[in-house]
Amino acid sequence: MNKDFGLVLEGGGFRGSYTAGALKWLNDNGIHFDYTVTISAASCYGFNYMAQLDEVNHNISVNGVTDKHIFGAGPLLKEGTILSFKYLIDNYFIQTADQAIETMSSRDCRMDVGVFNLNTEQLEYHDPHLEDKGIQYIQASCSLPGISKPVEINGNRYLDGGISHMVSIHRSMETGHKKHLVIITKDKEYVRTPPSAIQMFFLRRIYRKYPKLLEKLDQRVEIYNDEMNTVASLEKEGRAILIRPSRNTGVGRFSGTKQQIEEMYWLGYQDMEDRKEEILKFLEV
Repeated sequence: MNKDFGLVLEGGGFRGSYTAGALKWLNDNGIHFDYTVTISAASCYGFNYMAQLDEVNHNISVNGVTDKHIFGAGPLLKEGTILSFKYLIDNYFIQTADQAIETMSSRDCRMDVGVFNLNTEQLEYHDPHLEDKGIQYIQASCSLPGISKPVEINGNRYLDGGISHMVSIHRSMETGHKKHLVIITKDKEYVRTPPSAIQMFFLRRIYRKYPKLLEKLDQRVEIYNDEMNTVASLEKEGRAILIRPSRNTGVGRFSGTKQQIEEMYWLGYQDMEDRKEEILKFLEV
């Protein structure tokens, strides 16, 4: 794959099944990016994509996220958190992680996983296949503020990098990539809105010692719009392709039936297939 190209993956919670389906299409068509940058739940899927473990991604994105141990009263009683990505990692991801690292290490590739460092209140990027405790960065990237516990790595406490960036197009550009395939999980009718007053009330109580984190949460709409405007500008210049759901399947950030989530997985695959000629021409393959 031409090293001028970067693959940019948005998170999206349960909607991440769309990304998993789109990534399967890339592997099925022999398209293997040498650079991928991910945020939030997309970190799991980007990692397995680069290791060509599409069945693992399907299992996580459809069966894993609908497992009753992931969300709700179960993890709240057991771990004190309403959402347990730790359970997801331990039961659906870790079993093939060594195989994935071995595959990725045999390639000249790089992956950036965005995480928010609570100690410094700054976004950081880490490569899980090159760094010590790399898999923990994937867990941290999926640890959402207010509903997940921070993940401690080498003395630092980390949460989801989506606190400050949702579509890491600027990171792909900063790392020297000239063209970008961007996959997001919201259809064109989606409009990002600020957190509700009650959400911010609780977040301010939980993170009262972290003023920069709270500032980032207040700015998320503006940051997201800036990122999407950047993608739109790059599209006009012929330097990006944006892939997003062609329709609404009824899957929300943390809602949707197993059937709906499975449907969204295959929608990701089909949307890529429907634009196959455009994608192949853009990627020069």
